Amino acid sequence: MSDKNRIEISLLGDFSIKYGDRVINEKNDRSRKKWALLKYLIAFREREISQNELIELLWAESDSSNPAGALKTQLHRLRTALAELNLPADKEIIVNYMNGYAFNTSLDCVIDTAEFEKYFKLSTRQGISEEEQLENCRKAIEIYKGDFLHNSADEKWITPINVYYHSVYLRIIHAAIDILYKQGSLSEVADICRQALSIDNYDQRIHYMLIKTLAQAGEQSSAKRHYEYVIDLFYNQEGISPSGEFLELFTDVIKTNEQHETDLNRVRLHLNESGPPKGAFFCEYEFFKHIYRLEVRDAERSQQTIHICLITIVDKEGGTPQPKAISKSAERLQQSIGASLRASDIFSRYNATQYIIMLLSTSDDISEMVMKRITRRYKADYPKSPVKLVYTYGAARIDGS
Repeated sequence: MSDKNRIEISLLGDFSIKYGDRVINEKNDRSRKKWALLKYLIAFREREISQNELIELLWAESDSSNPAGALKTQLHRLRTALAELNLPADKEIIVNYMNGYAFNTSLDCVIDTAEFEKYFKLSTRQGISEEEQLENCRKAIEIYKGDFLHNSADEKWITPINVYYHSVYLRIIHAAIDILYKQGSLSEVADICRQALSIDNYDQRIHYMLIKTLAQAGEQSSAKRHYEYVIDLFYNQEGISPSGEFLELFTDVIKTNEQHETDLNRVRLHLNESGPPKGAFFCEYEFFKHIYRLEVRDAERSQQTIHICLITIVDKEGGTPQPKAISKSAERLQQSIGASLRASDIFSRYNATQYIIMLLSTSDDISEMVMKRITRRYKADYPKSPVKLVYTYGAARIDGS
């Protein structure tokens, strides 16, 4: 994209204008109105912008007695800043019209949003090969350095444009990693996922593909660490539940590529806990499901009763708490549950606001007693907690019987 005789404008990520070896940006000049004016003219470069529209943009909430004069002042300051590019006299970036202003579209200019959209459209053409699609996706990904004017994302006019380019970016990312994963290019999949997550850390599909790729590449430790990071991100920091498909990844993450073990004593050491059990056994929900199914089958054969209990975090009015309250309260509740149950009992995080517990060889009376013990302990340990706990329980059944 670089050419000494071209003006290069970046709108994706940090805003800048480059000509030759000269670059101007807003980092060392905090005159917000001046730069907002320039960004607006570039973003809507295909049309003339009226004076009234620019005044509404910059002084909508101001009682300026002379907004037209203020606009001229900002335009003068902007032209002074643009003069630092040392453009030839016939390459004026902003041109005047009878009733307004516009970006000079006759300039030899490369704008990253236009290049990004060009490669996106090329990647979605009918009839192209998978390799052509991938190559155009790669070029688009390289251009996308960040969301559209991300340092000014709080400005209303920027939001819909930002959302559009962000959604296109994710579409390109998903297409590229799907092709690369199918081709077995695991290293590039991981690199693209990491790059994309630096821009959007809440796309579960990208996290999913990164973990799946790491596990398939034999990097189980890295896959497990990232899985745990994502679970914490969604459950504890955002107070939302990852998808069921994502949670099921855990069974892939724990697979290992170790050599077959022939020493039974070494196997025992791997299986044994490092010390005596302390409190109930907490596990990932996917493990909980496997254990539940095994225990229920065994209980049916031995005529024992297993209860499933669900504890829910709600606010004082019985609704869903704020994400920050969920995060802190869920962490505390996990400690209260673990300390209130027997070592033979098992529990797991069911979703952002709920824990699920399996009580072995129990009854309704015992389950009620255990739930009350947990809620009392939580209240005693955290008397100022902004949430309350509600619970339900019942006998476990297999196959919905």
